[in-house]
Amino acid sequence: MIRIRFIHLIRQALGYSAVRVIIHPFVYVPMVVIRAMQKRARVKTLSRSDVTLTSAAQLDSFFSLFTVVKTNIPLVRIGGKGDGGYIVPDDFDGISACFSPGISTMVDFELAMAHRNIPSYMADASVKFPPTDNPLFDFEPIFLGAQTLPGWISLGDWVSDKHPDAGDLLLQIDIEGGEWPVLEQVSSDLLRRFRIIVIELHDLHELFDAAKFTKIHDCLAKLLEHFAIVHIHPNNIQDEIEFNGYRIPPVIEMSLIRKDRVSQLSPIKNLPIALDRKNNPHISDVLFAPYWYE
Repeated sequence: MIRIRFIHLIRQALGYSAVRVIIHPFVYVPMVVIRAMQKRARVKTLSRSDVTLTSAAQLDSFFSLFTVVKTNIPLVRIGGKGDGGYIVPDDFDGISACFSPGISTMVDFELAMAHRNIPSYMADASVKFPPTDNPLFDFEPIFLGAQTLPGWISLGDWVSDKHPDAGDLLLQIDIEGGEWPVLEQVSSDLLRRFRIIVIELHDLHELFDAAKFTKIHDCLAKLLEHFAIVHIHPNNIQDEIEFNGYRIPPVIEMSLIRKDRVSQLSPIKNLPIALDRKNNPHISDVLFAPYWYE
């Protein structure tokens, strides 16, 4: 019997079309088979005995809080065509600066801000410098964290250092799970300085862990005190996790606008929208169930 070995992380990072799955030193899986595998179900059922699982009532409370709305401000796609691109409200006039932690090797979003004459303050200790230079870029090789420590800076200290003057700001944050301690510690007064927040939320499947549910729920509640969710998009790099009738993508992109900027809020009817693109174009997409946005 021939055994096919899958290298899971490489497959997810590069996509099937970039990985030839070896079943023999000189035999490769045909692309038609690989394409068929791409269309597989993207849902895994949760089966854990090492944690206390969240109750159905708690999950209901989270999704009653999580509402995506349509406003009087149209949406536009900013940044890359796939990963690194985000759907955001087209309300950039008067924004003084963009704060963008976790750039890694991609600055498409920040370049789009520069084209609008909006400077970007960037922070990421995983790289020495941005992949592209621009006179409106200000980069520091430092991580964003809950508090300022050697090698780390809090959001409050970063904003105070770089842009203490009044004026609306934009926050675009993708820091691989580090967003949760930042959101836990940030003040509502500081959050209100941002007109638009674009955030990639990681490890959302931890909503199924009763010990971690409250952290995620409370961070979202803090954001929604002054902001409205205008778009969400699941990152298809990971499969959804299913439990208690709910399917949760581990990673989603979420765009919010401060409520004082909009004059009307109405529930959206469907996702995805025409502007959406798969993060990884080589594997099948993850689609939100209606309870994510209705």
